[in-house]
Amino acid sequence: MSAVHLEDERVAAAHAALVAEGSFEPVADELAQLFADHDLVSLVENRCGVLIEPAELDDASRRSWIARATYQGRGVGPLRSAYERRYWIRNGGSHVGTLALSTSLPGAASLRVSSVYVRPAARGGGVGRRAVRACYGAVLAAGLRGIRLETDWCWPRSAAFYLNASMWLRMWKRDLELVLRADLPRFRVDVDGDEARFVVDEDGRDVVIIEARRRSDLLEWREHFDAPHDGAHGEIPFMAPGTFALALALRGWPLFTSAAARDAQLDAWGGDFGGPDELAVRIRQWEAWTRHQGWRVETPRIPGVSYRAWSEEE
Repeated sequence: MSAVHLEDERVAAAHAALVAEGSFEPVADELAQLFADHDLVSLVENRCGVLIEPAELDDASRRSWIARATYQGRGVGPLRSAYERRYWIRNGGSHVGTLALSTSLPGAASLRVSSVYVRPAARGGGVGRRAVRACYGAVLAAGLRGIRLETDWCWPRSAAFYLNASMWLRMWKRDLELVLRADLPRFRVDVDGDEARFVVDEDGRDVVIIEARRRSDLLEWREHFDAPHDGAHGEIPFMAPGTFALALALRGWPLFTSAAARDAQLDAWGGDFGGPDELAVRIRQWEAWTRHQGWRVETPRIPGVSYRAWSEEE
């Protein structure tokens, strides 16, 4: 059996396991617009701070919100990629949210999850957390490594939700890309006053691999990657700095690790991955773009970051 055919079989098995789990129902073609309306109200909530029931949208209000809450209509619409499948999240016999799972593995053994949304009336009971874990379990049962998804720094509740699920921050560009994989250890962030530690589970043993201390608008940063990290664990030194930095940023901690990096930030262009200094620059750029679009920014203020308008970033 070819590797491509084996991957196709595993992806199909993941989707079958997801349906068999019982909390997910494939979206019928005639309900594609309603699914798209869930995507739209998610953007409206996160970008405009307005809660809307998807069923309340009509053609006029839909057009109005697309104009206000999207960039040129991107991210919404009944026509979806052929490389993903849409599901309703079910709870107690009702449709309470949405989730989409990819049907292809473009150079990775992790399936992409998108359109994760729980309607407001169903929140607070762990529906979203169980949906993500069930999706992850179905993917593992099919012999794949895990799941990946994207979220936005300017949606801090979503970012915190995924970090709390022990998802690692792999990289960033337009969005934060997070992964949950069986070959990566669980982690936690311990905070005690002005000190914080990034702790991973190494074969049942807690290992502190990064320590941080805040000093005014700077961050003392000490990495401990003395132990060898072979195979998949070789990615830990690559992903841990960004993951820990995001957790600290969500708590409003400083990110620049030196006065030189802080003072030179306006001449820097944040890369697509890295540690706290690189993330600080990206946060400044993301927030400038979001404000430029007229969308809300209700994120922690990061000490030392020189926030400015998008016109100054271009």
